[in-house]
Amino acid sequence: MRNIVVSTMVGLDGCFDGPNRDLSRLPMDDFFSAHNAERMQAAEVLLFSGRRTYQDFNGYWPTQLTSDDAALRLIARRCEELPKVVVSDQWQAPPTGAWAPTTTVVRRAEAADQLTRLKREGDGDIVMFGGRALTNALFAAGLVDELHVMIAPVMVPHGIRAFDEDVLPSLRLVDVRRYEGSENTLITYRRA
Repeated sequence: MRNIVVSTMVGLDGCFDGPNRDLSRLPMDDFFSAHNAERMQAAEVLLFSGRRTYQDFNGYWPTQLTSDDAALRLIARRCEELPKVVVSDQWQAPPTGAWAPTTTVVRRAEAADQLTRLKREGDGDIVMFGGRALTNALFAAGLVDELHVMIAPVMVPHGIRAFDEDVLPSLRLVDVRRYEGSENTLITYRRA
């Protein structure tokens, strides 16, 4: 059975996103890239929390296929290869472009049922990077199996908190990791 794995980065204040989706306060360093490459290696499906996030990824990752950084190339290649599920009520027309053949759009009202079915269909991970609204909805539905939180030693002024306190289930700490040369800390939890 597949696991739904949510991976996100937050500041010390628990915020992941600043005003106007500004992520510039969060240090996305080599540790961040290495962790994301690791998650992509384990992924069988990429889960996107909406049209805009999908389009952001689709606009950026193809440009990294020829990067000098091996982790970025791996992530870009896996983005090309993996099936993608976009949970969105905003997307009226089917996606176009290079990723279109591997992309399925699911309406929010159908997401829990569709993701429950996807969990039963394989052994790898269904990986989602960030996405506050969908993350909280998946926690509320009891569908998140694992949570990876990279904590950066910064504050995100006027930021948006990553998690709603009333939807987080009991979590069990399974790992804490550091990376030489990085001030970030990665904490991994599984549903208790």
